[in-house]
Amino acid sequence: MRFIFSAPFRTNINLNSLRAVDSSDLITETIETAVRVVNKNLSAGFLWETPWSRLDDSELHYSELTEDRLPPSATPLLRLVIPGDVILSIQAQKNTSEHFKETEIRHCAIDYYDNTVGILCVDMTFKEIVDCEKFFALIDKWSTTFCSSIIKHIKPIEENIRTVLTSGNDVLKNSYFICPGKFNVFFDRNAINKENNASVEREEMLWVTRILISTSEEQDYDVLKTWTQAPNLLEIKAKIGNVSAAFCVGNSVVFGEPSKMEEYALKTSLSVSTYFYVLYDVLNQNLRLIFLKVSTTKKVETSVVSNVNRTRGHIEFIENEFSDVLMGLQGLRNDICRLLLKTWRYSELVNAVERKKNSVEKVIDFIIKEKQNRYGRIIESILVAIGGVAILDFSLNLFSFSSDPELGEDSIPGLIDAAKYLSVDATLYIMIVFLLFVLLLVMKKR
Repeated sequence: MRFIFSAPFRTNINLNSLRAVDSSDLITETIETAVRVVNKNLSAGFLWETPWSRLDDSELHYSELTEDRLPPSATPLLRLVIPGDVILSIQAQKNTSEHFKETEIRHCAIDYYDNTVGILCVDMTFKEIVDCEKFFALIDKWSTTFCSSIIKHIKPIEENIRTVLTSGNDVLKNSYFICPGKFNVFFDRNAINKENNASVEREEMLWVTRILISTSEEQDYDVLKTWTQAPNLLEIKAKIGNVSAAFCVGNSVVFGEPSKMEEYALKTSLSVSTYFYVLYDVLNQNLRLIFLKVSTTKKVETSVVSNVNRTRGHIEFIENEFSDVLMGLQGLRNDICRLLLKTWRYSELVNAVERKKNSVEKVIDFIIKEKQNRYGRIIESILVAIGGVAILDFSLNLFSFSSDPELGEDSIPGLIDAAKYLSVDATLYIMIVFLLFVLLLVMKKR
């Protein structure tokens, strides 16, 4: 029984994406240099690959249907091929049931995308399954532990390549890669875990997508319906080439043995769809944290406003890149990608991110407006105080001038005549009280 497990997880590999758009050549050169350095110290069977090195603007694209025209953002920066014997040794350590002992590893690799996203893909076959119902009852939990163990096992290798990418003699090239602790849009998971006193291991893997390649015509469909939680499993099947597939939220089934072309289309579409879904899922969580933070305080830090502005720009960048992906995918890959995203309700996730972004911006705007109003009241108070001082100064000068014995007489009554008959102290006290009353009104104004 053959399965494809796809497990996205967070990494510390992150490009300054908007700045790196027009610098693919420099980035490719940096990656290839880092790969040459790291590959020398890798154990037998491990191999770093550089998918970006195959991107060439001078190449004639769409020469055949097996070729896609994808933006660099939808192409893995790096790919780590993991040898089968390493996978089997990890599997042997994690076996808790006889159902998972006899296996064959067809392929295992990790695609490292930009924006702290990595995707593990394991293609494996289980042999000598006796109790099919018991097997499917255990496969979900087992595959989650299994994929998580692989990701934890290769973390030191990932850290080695990340260290080489973010350090070196060429400051210009290495500055395109962001060091952990300086992530603005996709929060540094290590910093968040440290702040919350949580273990880093708890956040390594996000989830596991499981796809069964069902080639048996005697398959127990009731077991599959329970496993996929899709009572209408047979009704939702869609043709993908010469085989059919029933895509569900977590566990899916492909009916029939796919050809190499169909298998390539399935894995490519699964990887691209998962990457963009993870991007929005992470943004959704980040914006939720920002919203809770700014909603519970009357103050907003400049760094928070900067993060929101960067996030807003990054969301628009991802939306543009995703539209280019849908235009660039061809044939089965386009169809499968759209089916997967529809099944995962990708559009609802995008709308949720948009709502949270608007909510955060609205709260920040209100906080800034309230702060501006407070500053405005302070300025008005200062102006009232300056005006009061000017009036008092004028009054004192008026009383002083009116008491001058050499002042000439005239027949027209005016301020000078009134000043002669008014009490200086009483008048000043009245004016001071009045000015204080005006100042109080200004300070209390909403």
